[in-house]
Amino acid sequence: MAKIFIFIFSGFLFLLSGKEISPDIKKKIIDLEKSNDHKNLIIVLEKSVIYSESDINLKLKLARLYLYRNDLSSPRLEDDIFVRNEKFEKLRENLQKASTLLGYVRKEIESRTPNSTELSKLYFQEATAEFYLKNYLKSETLFKKAMRLDPKLKQITSHNIGLIQLERNLEKQGIISLEGSIE
Repeated sequence: MAKIFIFIFSGFLFLLSGKEISPDIKKKIIDLEKSNDHKNLIIVLEKSVIYSESDINLKLKLARLYLYRNDLSSPRLEDDIFVRNEKFEKLRENLQKASTLLGYVRKEIESRTPNSTELSKLYFQEATAEFYLKNYLKSETLFKKAMRLDPKLKQITSHNIGLIQLERNLEKQGIISLEGSIE
């Protein structure tokens, strides 16, 4: 189902794109996606985004790849403190790139097609990146916008908002939001 959503959404975004990348690069991107080679896919997409600056589809692919990539190792307690800090910093930089690109894509789509149903998913993904970056106020605001645009996201966004409020030591509001996610 997620692949279908991405394909449909990609088709929608193609209409918003500007200068196109070559068919060879498109094929390379598809091949790298199929092989789950995130490291090389990021390199190709970063170069493609620079070439085709107005291509929203490429920016969205890159942002989602930053957000959901699985080729970075997590810090472990056994790691040397410097290695741990380096891993944390790499993860933080990655999430920051995801948030920045998702915000850019969301604003572009919002300005061109303000009633797009896909905006809620972009708000949600940007909120997720901000949550992991510990930007709790921004994350909460984005989750609330996602929920307003798509009521089907109420349960998961209420849960996430509750967690954010608990992180911010707002126990009463956090419990109310978490209870709202159970309904």
